[in-house]
Amino acid sequence: MTRYSLSLSYISRGFALVESLVALSLMVLVIVSSSQLYSFIKQESQYTYQQLRAYQATEDLARRIQLNTTQWSAYAGKYKEVVASRKSCMNKRCTPVELRHWDIEQWLTQLIDHIKLPQAQACIAVQAQKLTISVTWLSYLNQVFSNEKQHAVCSETMANNQGVQLSIIMER
Repeated sequence: MTRYSLSLSYISRGFALVESLVALSLMVLVIVSSSQLYSFIKQESQYTYQQLRAYQATEDLARRIQLNTTQWSAYAGKYKEVVASRKSCMNKRCTPVELRHWDIEQWLTQLIDHIKLPQAQACIAVQAQKLTISVTWLSYLNQVFSNEKQHAVCSETMANNQGVQLSIIMER
């Protein structure tokens, strides 16, 4: 009968190899997890930045509309691209109609060209004394999020665009 004798040094070498493999796999898991976390945080910060800038631009337009009272209902419409106004109102006196065109151009330029909202769409709806400004754009989440309740007039326009929706409602 043959006896097998395992020496203590042979067994400890095997345990050291197993311990090394476990430690290596844990390190790989930590590195992969931290890189995924970094990617997620970067996407979230970009999303938050876009949402904040879009909100600021839309608030600015709401204030401009309040100041141009004669054109209150004329601001209503659906917008997808920047259309250059015929006259710059930067340092010149403009009629209310020219000012409305200038306001819309500046707002859309800010949303599409400066903030770079992908597939941005905008809708301004006027119902009696209530004005609703909605902006949607495609986010990395490909889901619609709404800061306010969607209103029937603008939500029809925005229903096909999956992404982020920002709505501002103000009363005259």
